[in-house]
Amino acid sequence: MKGNTEVFDHAFLMALRANGNPADPIGPAWLEEMGRDVTALGSYAFLGFVFLSTLGYLFLLRKRSTAVLLTVSVVGGAILSTLFKLGIDRVRPDIPHA
Repeated sequence: MKGNTEVFDHAFLMALRANGNPADPIGPAWLEEMGRDVTALGSYAFLGFVFLSTLGYLFLLRKRSTAVLLTVSVVGGAILSTLFKLGIDRVRPDIPHA
């Protein structure tokens, strides 16, 4: 199926754009801004901050087993995510941004 999704990707993404202009998403400006903010919550910087803060809090509470479980979960999730991305090897759709 490699390469077969490009037509679908393009049609779906253009359906979410105003007047066929690829640089202008549909919806109000605040919705676009909110989408960018929510996307930023998934960044490695933010997730790393939350992880380290939670880890520090767990150590303060002397909940070492929970801290180990959290660490294994976060590291395992990052490894699985990377392996899936390498295994699927699907290019991102090319979308012009405003």
